[in-house]
Amino acid sequence: LYVGELWARRLVVLGGLILGCGASILWTAQGRLILQYAAKAEELGSTYKNETGKLMGLFWAIFQCSSLVGGAITYAYYNRKPEGSIPLY
Repeated sequence: LYVGELWARRLVVLGGLILGCGASILWTAQGRLILQYAAKAEELGSTYKNETGKLMGLFWAIFQCSSLVGGAITYAYYNRKPEGSIPLY
């Protein structure tokens, strides 16, 4: 991303800072929520007793698969090489 003006560069860095802080709060909340689900299931006497590790592992696997699928889609999109195109890298 080319940003020529100093104020625009600072705006990009500020936007990255805000998005990074917001993402960390959301990821923490997601982990806390999955742990609360497991605790509530144990409290209610569900058949899934002592499943906190499995639930957290399942959440983490789905979470990581989303980045894998996103990366594959991005690769497939940018890997097309029509005639006369300039490579991305």
